[in-house]
Amino acid sequence: MAIVSGEYKSVIGLDRIYFALVTADDATAYTGGTPEWLAPAATAKVSTTSSSTAQYADDGVFDSSSSEGESVVDIEVTNVPLITAAKLLGKTFNATNGMMVDGSSANPPDCALSFRSKKSNGKYKYIQYLKGKFSMSEEEFATLEASPAPKTAKLKYTAFNTIHPFQTAVGKTETVRRVTVDEDQAASATVIANWFTAVQVPPTVTA
Repeated sequence: MAIVSGEYKSVIGLDRIYFALVTADDATAYTGGTPEWLAPAATAKVSTTSSSTAQYADDGVFDSSSSEGESVVDIEVTNVPLITAAKLLGKTFNATNGMMVDGSSANPPDCALSFRSKKSNGKYKYIQYLKGKFSMSEEEFATLEASPAPKTAKLKYTAFNTIHPFQTAVGKTETVRRVTVDEDQAASATVIANWFTAVQVPPTVTA
């Protein structure tokens, strides 16, 4: 598949942050729930841990191996509704009185995360993480001054590979952390049309 010039354009925007509960992930199946809009997006920064080890022989580097660890997505949004925060963080929300309870039983569920980033040519890059957990990394409050300084809500999403292995290429089966498409690749049009209506997974490749 040929690379088109638009794929070299820089990203300049961020919007449409969605999450979905992962309802199944084992050796036989992966299932994501219906995506829900999280909140208006401000920033998203991705950091992935990696390591590389060199093997020495005959007084020099004979071979090397590398691996990737977890990915952490630091997200800033305008604010997170309490009912949404309760879903993301595994906390209790009482709909009768509109109260979220930070209790000892809080246990964040496995979630998928997706968003898109506009490029300088007006096209978009789409990102989907299949599995991870949310945590509230920071809350900041300040008194009102002459010039208001809005405070964002900061979330941390730690992504890791699925348990379920996907057939990603002929003769290649692997667990998956993330899938990405670029709108400048014409072949991506079909999958982009459904990006925020279902959790995106690698298509099965058998031939």
